Amino acid sequence: MRFGALSRITAVQIEPFPRGVLEIFLSQFEKSCPEPPEIPEADLSSVDSKLVHSLMPFQREGVNFAISRGGRLLLADDMGLGKTLQAICIAAIYRKEWPVLVIAPSSVRFTWAQDESHFLKNMKTARSKAARPFLQAAKRLILLSGTPAMSRPAELYSQITALRPKLFSNFHEFGLRYCAAKQFPWGWDYSGSCNLLELRLLLLESLMIRRLKSDVLSQLPAKRRKMVLVEPEAVSVKARAALEAAAKEMTKDHKTVGVS
Repeated sequence: MRFGALSRITAVQIEPFPRGVLEIFLSQFEKSCPEPPEIPEADLSSVDSKLVHSLMPFQREGVNFAISRGGRLLLADDMGLGKTLQAICIAAIYRKEWPVLVIAPSSVRFTWAQDESHFLKNMKTARSKAARPFLQAAKRLILLSGTPAMSRPAELYSQITALRPKLFSNFHEFGLRYCAAKQFPWGWDYSGSCNLLELRLLLLESLMIRRLKSDVLSQLPAKRRKMVLVEPEAVSVKARAALEAAAKEMTKDHKTVGVS
């Protein structure tokens, strides 16, 4: 755009950076190192040696990141990359501060398999309101989610404020910066998204670590299969019906293979 065109603009709206965002990024500019410094190796001498030796290199990096962030982080690795194992190792490092509180859906409380902190995505739900005081007051906090909603920033706000309550003054400030907030006669709409690259950089620098399977493929072992025996009487009617329907669908697909 030429200067003449700029001179004809009668009003310019300047949107300031949130204070917390400025503090995160300014701390990086102040460092003399042109490249991000390596995360120091965490001291795992207090952790069971079998657990430590079972960690793959990228999982060890996840543990190092957690300790470098004071034990407060969003562990957002892709599904199947061992978030639970990393979380157990991180918790073991802080064993002197136990007990540990594990919050998970009731249906998986014994296996701790469904590690989805994005269940907190709606900050107005009773679940989020009940969890928020505990999460913010905890000295250490490990949120696990394999599917962080980067394309829907509004759903990340509860998790961000649980880890860093002072990063943003309020949700409206966050919404203006990252949710393309729009005002209508009935109120504000925060369902959009904007400045996503900035948000991603902010999260990766301050509280989140995320690796995809494609990033660490060379470190992954061969597929591990596990057979689980289930008593038919223990399967609910609803679950049994769903399994039977799936079996019929698979059988139908199998029969149609090779049919011209």
